[in-house]
Amino acid sequence: MTEASRTAVAFADLSGFTALNDAHGDAEALEIIDRLVATATRVTGEHVRVVKTIGDAVMLASGDVAMAVVAALDLVAAIHVEPRFPMIKIGIDAGPVLVRDGDLFGRTVNLAARVASVAAPGQVLGTEPIAEAARETGCAEILAIGAVSLRNLPEAVPLFEVLRCDRGVDGHTAVDPVCRMRLEDQQPHPMRSHAGRAWYFCSDVCA
Repeated sequence: MTEASRTAVAFADLSGFTALNDAHGDAEALEIIDRLVATATRVTGEHVRVVKTIGDAVMLASGDVAMAVVAALDLVAAIHVEPRFPMIKIGIDAGPVLVRDGDLFGRTVNLAARVASVAAPGQVLGTEPIAEAARETGCAEILAIGAVSLRNLPEAVPLFEVLRCDRGVDGHTAVDPVCRMRLEDQQPHPMRSHAGRAWYFCSDVCA
């Protein structure tokens, strides 16, 4: 096992994957994961690698922290335009990691996973080193979230949301409330009314 310094580690998690699996079945859920891996591989480029999948998450890594930030933003944007795909959330940290047989271990990996767990659908959350690198890219906005308590950590960690400066992603995009699938604007969707509000669904199964 060797140690690598200043490595950015990101986890891209599918939002509502358990509900999606229950609503649409194992075959479609597996196909969604395969598409996530394929999309991540396509948009991350040569400076960022897909390390592995862990359940419904993809782990990314790069020795270039700024490039990892750009890759995370590009992945969110790419998934946003994928048809019939749930939203993703990404957590990133940067620091020393342990490397064994191409896999990564250590505090940086654990912290990135915990940051991803508190991110909202469609959101990229990072630690202070990520915020600093994002400023260097010239193509990102950084919003301070404040110190957030994370599982099994003794102290709250300052977190920052990273946004594309040229983002065209609409924060009000309709999402299926059951399986968290993003809904296509140009497609008709089943609708149900409840408590005076209209709810739209990806399919009759979820409706």
